[in-house]
Formats: sequence, structure tokens, C-alpha cells
Amino acid sequence: MNHLQKMDFENSKNSFSQKRRVIQKWQRLSVLDIEESPEIIELANTIQKTGVKSVDSLHLACAIAAKCDYFLSVDDRVLKYSSDAILLCSPLDFLRVWEEFEG
Repeated sequence: MNHLQKMDFENSKNSFSQKRRVIQKWQRLSVLDIEESPEIIELANTIQKTGVKSVDSLHLACAIAAKCDYFLSVDDRVLKYSSDAILLCSPLDFLRVWEEFEG
């Protein structure tokens, strides 16, 4: 199973059909596909030790590896994670930051 198939499988387990459709739309907009590596798995394991769930910690580790500036989430456990490598924020907070940047 390749990385995209794993993402589709993970998304298929989501019990909320509306969320599944939204995630499918976001997948089509993605410009970078990050493959798991030993370094990413190690970082994900470190993040998981802070209370972030395993799948979320892997997503966060991939975002850090991709050198993303922001990681958006509505999960409080994810948002409590702190890193100098990436700014975590809710979608609403991100819009506020973006409005200030654009303004």
C-alpha cells in the first residue's frame, strides 16, 4: 500500500461523511506528498509522548519535515503541542493571522 492509499484508507475510517468529503477535497489541493522515513517516525514517536494521538503525531511530524509554517487543527491535544519548528493554530486563529498579514 503506497502513501496515498494509506491516506485514503485512514480517511475511509472517518465516521463523518461530511469530513471525509472535505478531506478528499483537501487531498486534491495538496502540492507535496511526504513519505514516512525513519526520522519522521522518530519525531512522531517523540510528539506522541506529549499526549498527541499516533496518527496526529505522524501528520504533525510530516508537516515539520515538509517545513510547513502552520499546522491547522481543531483537536485541543494537537493544539497544546508546542514546537519552534511550526506554528499550531485553529483554522479560526489562522484566518486572524492571515487577515493581519494581508492587511
